[in-house]
Amino acid sequence: MNKPTLFVNFDSHYATNPLAAAVKMLATAISGAVIVDQLVDAQDIEADVAVFNRVDEALRALKETEHTRILIAHFTKSERDVAMAFAARFPERVKALALITTERPWFVDHLVAEIGAVAKEES
Repeated sequence: MNKPTLFVNFDSHYATNPLAAAVKMLATAISGAVIVDQLVDAQDIEADVAVFNRVDEALRALKETEHTRILIAHFTKSERDVAMAFAARFPERVKALALITTERPWFVDHLVAEIGAVAKEES
């Protein structure tokens, strides 16, 4: 059985984004996901789950893939409004989630659930 794959692309002013690194670490530690460095690899195999912090990148991923589950992590109210509107257009594949919130379920809960759903489908 193959483990679910995860692609994370957070736009940042920094060479390495600590939030992206944390998402990768948690996904690997909690759900056993395999981190991939490309949304679609050279053999045209899609990542099972992709996480972005920008709607335009999520749209690109939606166009480039057929089955990848897409999570959009947002921070501000304006980002939330745009991300939620976009996700509402594609409810079967896209979810918009607050990366940092005081209310459950947290972003990590959703991430683990998506990876778990992929693993269940593949088994």
